[in-house]
Amino acid sequence: MQVHEVPHVDECHSIPAGLSMQKFHTRYGTERQCESALFAARWHHGWQCAHCGCKRFFLTPNGHGRQLWECFICGY
Repeated sequence: MQVHEVPHVDECHSIPAGLSMQKFHTRYGTERQCESALFAARWHHGWQCAHCGCKRFFLTPNGHGRQLWECFICGY
């Protein structure tokens, strides 16, 4: 199991209207870039467990090809 510390994100990244396909692909063209942008948009102050407030998590497969972020302390 790999435990992750949550990085602090200083600004929220949003997808601006009117972004050209070329610029969109440059910003969000890889899965890693897209995941980072979504993380920043959802948790602009870093991930935190909604149940206990912990800032550490681990990734666990959900059985549908995706990963779930699970709290290291309470498992929420």
